[in-house]
Amino acid sequence: MSAAAGDAEDSSLQEVQTLRDSLSNDSAVAELRNELLSLHNRIDRLASLEQFRSEGERLQASLEDIKTNWSAHYSAWRVSRDEQDSKLMSIEKRLNSLESDSTALAKRQTQLEQELHQVRMQQAGLLASMSVLEKHAASCPQYQQQQLLQQVVEQPEPDDAVIDSLKSRLARVESFMQQQQSGGMTSTRHRHHRRRHQSPPSSPNSSPSPNEHSSSISDTNNDTRLVENGTDCYKYECNRDCNRRRASSTSSGWSEESLHGLDYSSD
Repeated sequence: MSAAAGDAEDSSLQEVQTLRDSLSNDSAVAELRNELLSLHNRIDRLASLEQFRSEGERLQASLEDIKTNWSAHYSAWRVSRDEQDSKLMSIEKRLNSLESDSTALAKRQTQLEQELHQVRMQQAGLLASMSVLEKHAASCPQYQQQQLLQQVVEQPEPDDAVIDSLKSRLARVESFMQQQQSGGMTSTRHRHHRRRHQSPPSSPNSSPSPNEHSSSISDTNNDTRLVENGTDCYKYECNRDCNRRRASSTSSGWSEESLHGLDYSSD
């Protein structure tokens, strides 16, 4: 071990001595200096290249990020464009359907107008036929009778108070007829004469009250009728009944003068 160490030390000393000898020579020193400068330049270039490499790597990474973002934006744009294209196609289909529906509706409208024109023509013909039939039916007795019946049905119903008043007065007339037939005219006549003597005389200019006018039975022109608010209650049948009463009263001893003075409105 010691021998080997001694040999190495000797070789190192020799190298140092060789360097000293080479340094003593000026040309060798200049050559070494040039080599050192060349090495420094190479080191500087390597450092700049390393800087350029790191800058290039950074730029490459930034470029990759840009590519990634652009790809994402492009994908989203394509999806949006596809959706818009599908919506546009759906709108176009809807427009085509609406156009076809509009065409069908226009045809249907034209058809309905033609049918309406035909119906109006038929209606005009029916109206003309109805007018002709009405002209022919106007001369038919059954048609005239039906028209009269319709007029009677369409007349407004009388008031309940008027009906009750007419019923009460009709009951009085029937009561008078029963009294006449049963021979009870004596009390009625005396009562009537008593009322005539008790009633005050009327002035020549005075007119009968509405109640007296509405409750009196007249015998003018062979037409006896009961008047209520200016409306005839009955005409022919009352006249016939009065004629029958006159005949029976004359045969029983009563005169028409006594019958004319009876007050049917009294109880």
